[in-house]
Amino acid sequence: MDGVSAQVQSDRFYCYAVARGDIILPEGLTGVADALLVKHTLGSLSLIISSTDAKQLRPQRKFLSAHYRVLSTLSENNDILPMAFGIIFDDLDASLGTLHDFADVFSEQLDAVCGSVEIGLRVKWQGVDVFTVVVDSHADLQQMRNRCFKSGNPSQRELLDLGQAFERRLNQDRDKRRDVVLAALRSVCRDIRVLPVQNEVTSVNVACLVERKSLSEFDKAIESLAGVFDDNHLLELDGPLPPFNFVDIRI
Repeated sequence: MDGVSAQVQSDRFYCYAVARGDIILPEGLTGVADALLVKHTLGSLSLIISSTDAKQLRPQRKFLSAHYRVLSTLSENNDILPMAFGIIFDDLDASLGTLHDFADVFSEQLDAVCGSVEIGLRVKWQGVDVFTVVVDSHADLQQMRNRCFKSGNPSQRELLDLGQAFERRLNQDRDKRRDVVLAALRSVCRDIRVLPVQNEVTSVNVACLVERKSLSEFDKAIESLAGVFDDNHLLELDGPLPPFNFVDIRI
């Protein structure tokens, strides 16, 4: 322990992240409920916490905002393992016990993301009707659509068959765009995770683990990638972020 416990007024602690033991917290950085951040160190690791009187926190915007602001600030210049929102320990021994019990796992995961940040990338359709664009791009779907609406009163079976064929083609097109993205970014990323798409307008959703020293090269790769897609597509970036999708802390 490094003497910071004197700054803590509560027996209960809200936890943000695990970091290397030598991490230096930004002066005056506060977290949930404007509580000052402190670190508890055991061996080579530190647990980043702030005091709290709450037994649990609801995911209200003000709490979520504080949580992710702390993680983003810490990850700018430090390697951290971000914890999920809402983890609270009842006492100091419990928090230090967690560091002790999971020390090897935490150290391995810190090594895996060392010197890196996460950047999210989504390729989205913009300003178009996705169904129309996909159908018009495939002759078999055009024929199905024309047959389906020839009479002006398609049956439920015809509509279902057309919808299923559209979904298959949509997913095939997504796979092709995903492969284009992976090929363009693989050389400038330490790792890439393919994430689920959340809606019809999203073609690709990936999380990229990028070394801080390679961020300029990553930006150049994104510029080149943007030229591959037509004006109907938008490349949406998030980050740099803590490596949310590249660590797994289970407490």
